[in-house]
Amino acid sequence: MKIATFKLSLDHHAVIVSPHCDDMAFSLGGSLLGSSLGPNPLIVNVFNVTFFTRIESEYGNIELTTRRRKNEELRAGAKVGAQTLFIDLAEYMIRNPDATLERAFNPDFIPEQDPVFKRVLKALLALHNQHPDAHWLFPLAVGSHVDHIIVRNVGCYILSELPDSRIGFYEDLPYAAVHPADRMAEHASKLAGVGLQPVRLGIQPAVKKIELLMTYESQVGVQEVKALLDFHSRVAYETVWTAGKSLGLFIAR
Repeated sequence: MKIATFKLSLDHHAVIVSPHCDDMAFSLGGSLLGSSLGPNPLIVNVFNVTFFTRIESEYGNIELTTRRRKNEELRAGAKVGAQTLFIDLAEYMIRNPDATLERAFNPDFIPEQDPVFKRVLKALLALHNQHPDAHWLFPLAVGSHVDHIIVRNVGCYILSELPDSRIGFYEDLPYAAVHPADRMAEHASKLAGVGLQPVRLGIQPAVKKIELLMTYESQVGVQEVKALLDFHSRVAYETVWTAGKSLGLFIAR
């Protein structure tokens, strides 16, 4: 991890912390396509060492699958005008070879007990300390994926330790389509010690978001497309929950 030597461009306005490749597009793809998060956003991808893919011939091959998914993330980032940074940590199923997919979704998971938590905290805190004026967006962990919970709690830690920081949280899609995001926001507010306020972001038409998601050909299937189309037929926006100075990202937009 070459976090200590990485420098954000001065014109990065928002930093989106994405647990896995494709999370930023699922959750904020419409806002990014519509430039609702300012110019030249940065995507920080945390758990991008992976073996999960819909392409059967590569399932289980960490090196090939990781390379494929990173390339997909880079292409998607280019489509929304974003720079992409990989921290190169292993996803839950690789860190825990005996785990089942069901155990990767656990609302009772305590992230601080996972040895990788300190590594994520160190990496993201170092980046944030170097660039405290950027607006940082973390997942709310709607859906309770353990990797999302780890990243969310790091965001909560930074906000609780640095209450003037520009920290916000986005609603994880497609999970947020079927899980109560406001309940997750209330939980995150307690962790951070500050109330979070919802902000609705205008997005490009859902079909444009689907076109962006299809960049992830090894991940996105009919089920995910249908879920997002159904969600955005009812909800014509994406939501972030913000506190403190992070509200400045959305004022007058």
